[in-house]
Amino acid sequence: MDFQIDFGNALSPAPVDNAPLYASVAGVAHTLGPEECVFEDRASGEIHVMTVQVVQALELCRPFRSLDQHVAAVAAALPGMAGQLPAVRRVLEQMVARGLLHESSTWMAALGHKVAPLQGELGPVFVRACDRPTQLEALLDSLALQEQASGRRRRLVVLDDSRDAAAASRHAAALARRVAAGGQALHVDAARWRGFASQLARAVPGAAAAVRYALAAPGDADAGGGGRGFNLAVLLGQGARYALLDDDFRLPLHRVPGAEDGIDLAGSPDLPARFHDGLAEALAEGEPDHDDPFERQLAWCGQPLHQVLADPALAPTRAQLQGLVPGALPGLGPDTHVIATCNGHRGHSGAAGVDWMYLLDAASRRSFAADRARYLRALEGGPLGFGAPRARLLDQGHFLPFLLDGTRLLPPTLPAGRSEDLLFGMLCKALYPRSVVLHGNRTIGHVQEAARDRSRLLDRADTPGLPVFVNDFLGSRLAEIRAHDPAQRLATLAGWLRDLAAAGEGDRVALLDDFLRFRRADLVHRLQAVFAGASDAPLHFQSDLRRLIEVNGRAVAQRAAPRLAGWPESLDAAACAQRLAGELRGYADTLEHWPRLAAAARPLAARLLATD
Repeated sequence: MDFQIDFGNALSPAPVDNAPLYASVAGVAHTLGPEECVFEDRASGEIHVMTVQVVQALELCRPFRSLDQHVAAVAAALPGMAGQLPAVRRVLEQMVARGLLHESSTWMAALGHKVAPLQGELGPVFVRACDRPTQLEALLDSLALQEQASGRRRRLVVLDDSRDAAAASRHAAALARRVAAGGQALHVDAARWRGFASQLARAVPGAAAAVRYALAAPGDADAGGGGRGFNLAVLLGQGARYALLDDDFRLPLHRVPGAEDGIDLAGSPDLPARFHDGLAEALAEGEPDHDDPFERQLAWCGQPLHQVLADPALAPTRAQLQGLVPGALPGLGPDTHVIATCNGHRGHSGAAGVDWMYLLDAASRRSFAADRARYLRALEGGPLGFGAPRARLLDQGHFLPFLLDGTRLLPPTLPAGRSEDLLFGMLCKALYPRSVVLHGNRTIGHVQEAARDRSRLLDRADTPGLPVFVNDFLGSRLAEIRAHDPAQRLATLAGWLRDLAAAGEGDRVALLDDFLRFRRADLVHRLQAVFAGASDAPLHFQSDLRRLIEVNGRAVAQRAAPRLAGWPESLDAAACAQRLAGELRGYADTLEHWPRLAAAARPLAARLLATD
């Protein structure tokens, strides 16, 4: 216990423009009596004795503010301190001297300082492709133009999930044209996919079922879902930082309209959207980047956070730091690193549902609802642009990553069902609690092969799939994991899944039912709040908003078999419980074997990627 502080008297210096910003360190206070506390600095481990009133002052100093602002706030809030500015200042200056109030520059310099910077070139650019040769051909054309502009060619690896032999043949022809033009490309068709999976199963005794579950090759009876292509990319990309695209993406990246430098360190996954009258207009939104998008984001992916924040394009301004509460960001610390980068979209949204459009910020909702024709087009999947003008730091990923740090063990996602990228992001956070995702202020083009009839979803209750269920079930318990080793953390997650799979049928039914009711009730609550403030919104918006509220409200009040999205309508409650148990056991098996599968995959991947 190195010092004791209390309020006294001191002179108050004149305020300074652009003065340093300070915030209190994270810690815990233990009461010694009615007037005295022991405060432990969580970062340094130092212990300080102080009065209860001083601990209260520390609590008031949690946001980054100038010392003058802190003095005024503390004097105004604490009993008996009105008019005692000099005494308050003296105590706060003592806190600065003792390290209990840290300056914003010192705090940022400490973020990730225990992480070694990564060197090296970008690994493969993986593309998930499935029965959409026209989309893949357009992506390849856009990539060729991007490479011509930047002067850098990339190693392209297409993970072909096609069931249609004609589509796979067109994919192969498109890649052959790229190679003939001097580019690099590898077509991982069904035969290569199946061959890699077979070799991997032989290399890890006892893991054949896990390989089948995570990597079922195109055409296999139990195949289905974009997650298995994601899993294949994770295994093939090990040891490098690599890119991941879908076949319906388009380069180049564009700046979000109104893009500005800096970063929101406490970023939200909710992004503003701008709705357009035509696809071409949406794809043209924002100024195109002329430099290499992979090289730009390679300077961030996998790097310690303090190094990333030193980039002039991302360095937070004083105004952006003002009011930030570092203690409310427990995921940031000395070993924080950027595990992935992400971009917004322009063109088609790609979202599976429609409710998200009714929950947008006020400006985005006006863009969505103001014009009825545009509104109806948006319900069918586009055209729009979404992304924030300023980069954001996300606690975990919610969207398909653009670059991933494969120098660390990355987790597998579920092979089937929508939102496999959401589940992957949560599992990355589970393995690396101090990892973050950098969502930049750029958008990538997205053009689907056909319009999606999503307006019918206005009359269907929100029904997430298994990836969202597992995301919520495991994600709510991440703070309980204490192990440091990522493989051990995966084993803990697998144990929780096995525990649920072994629960009684009634317990499994009840958990599925609770999950769906909570999701729908929460959605109704949020939609009701929007409706209460939408009295001036167009009637078509209010009418459809009411439809969403009513259909989800009825689902909360009714008793039905708790089927997740993608499960057959014929399943009764008992069959749902059985289906859930089987899926959980399969995924738990994959999580348990994944570290050994990843180790065995490295030499196999090297040989496959070296294929001409």
